Amino acid sequence: MDKKELADALQYLATIDVKEIKLYSDFNLQQIYHDFLRRVSIVEDGKVETELLLYNLGKFSQVIADYEIINYTLKPKTKLHNFCSFMKYTATGYYPEGYLTNTYTKPDAVNIMTVHQSKGLEFAAVFVPQLNKNYFPAQRIGGKGIWHILDRSWITDSARFDGDIEEERKLFYVAVTRAKKYLYLSRSETSRDKYVSTFLLEAKDSSYLVKYDGKIPYNADNIPSMKKESMPVSLNFSLLEDYFDCPYRFKLSMFYGFAQPLVPALGYGNVMHEIVKNIHKAAIEGEVIDKEDVKRMIDESFYLPYATEKLAENMYKSVTKAINHYVEQNRQEFDNIQMAETDIEIDMGDGIKVNGRIDLVKRKNVDGVDKTYIVDFKTANKEVQESINKEQLKIYALGYEELTGTKADYMEVYHLDSENNVRESITDRLIEEVQTDIKDAAANIRRNHLPRKCDKENCSKCHFNYLCLSKAEKKAFEIG
Repeated sequence: MDKKELADALQYLATIDVKEIKLYSDFNLQQIYHDFLRRVSIVEDGKVETELLLYNLGKFSQVIADYEIINYTLKPKTKLHNFCSFMKYTATGYYPEGYLTNTYTKPDAVNIMTVHQSKGLEFAAVFVPQLNKNYFPAQRIGGKGIWHILDRSWITDSARFDGDIEEERKLFYVAVTRAKKYLYLSRSETSRDKYVSTFLLEAKDSSYLVKYDGKIPYNADNIPSMKKESMPVSLNFSLLEDYFDCPYRFKLSMFYGFAQPLVPALGYGNVMHEIVKNIHKAAIEGEVIDKEDVKRMIDESFYLPYATEKLAENMYKSVTKAINHYVEQNRQEFDNIQMAETDIEIDMGDGIKVNGRIDLVKRKNVDGVDKTYIVDFKTANKEVQESINKEQLKIYALGYEELTGTKADYMEVYHLDSENNVRESITDRLIEEVQTDIKDAAANIRRNHLPRKCDKENCSKCHFNYLCLSKAEKKAFEIG
């Protein structure tokens, strides 16, 4: 990393005066973090050190996202103060090293972590050291406690608040159950507290636990081999769309964990989809939908958690206009609806599963022949003509066939904010191609083969281009 770049980036942080920022939307911690990273050159160069650095930078992005999703609308000064407290008292012991939580692949290295950080993870071999009294379980702290102030008789089952050994026993259980094949429990005979942990004594009662024998050669010839299975890969339509658009951008978000900054208008697309879903389900039930029904559905679903009052008012008008227009233009089609917001799961074999949701399926009689249409709804800033050629809509077609056993005839993109709609036929070749594409994607994800797809148009619009492009490439693509 260039020292001058780092100095400039730190100077950028120093210029932010939180006391002068009045609107919560003007103090976006994630955006500040992204702007900081834009000022330094961190491009993956194939070195393990760089990759681990990106994992940890991505983990910090997740930390910010977890905090801001709840506290985004706090006043800037309060928000910063509370974030610092969150980092000091909560995040430090809760978040593990970045690469440990990657569900797709992990570096070939020994992982050292607390028991709390290991929750939900599994490893071929696990070592639990220092099983000495007063270490694990920890030494009980003396002095005044809660029961010096409160009378136990006032509280039913007061023992549950004692923080006794049972809580640590549960933690020990978490530690030992992280092991998929081998578990090693050890203690020190020379430490200050040389007595054996209660947990180790209890574990000795198990017939599966044997004492270490130095005469046994612990090498590959005497240790049974682990059965190598393909790592399960679970993907959804949005992840695959991201992958097909640019595999490396997929890596930046799904491997390294970089999150996008929250925006005040976040939720607009979900609101539109929720309202349209409710309209379609009412139509399937045979209800006749009038303007009052539409207004009620809009009011029930409209919620933008981070919008200012003025923005929410404008967005409400936009939603109302778009939904009313959609209903008026498509009312005659409502009798043709077969499915609305239907969940699907595609089992591709070899541990590969794809799940998602089809927005709409309708069936129409065209020249005396029934035809099935799969419809995907888009909202503002979505390129409809591009979307019809994306793999995502082809996966919908595959999912429909998996769900029903029959093939749909057309896939269609409907833009809720405009009249720009497109349609394409579904062929056997299209289905075969998308099956191959998904299997190839899973194979590349498993072996961490996620190359960049660089061109001026895509890179200039990519929200992670500053983590991907070199200085020369940024200059060539005219990216500041």
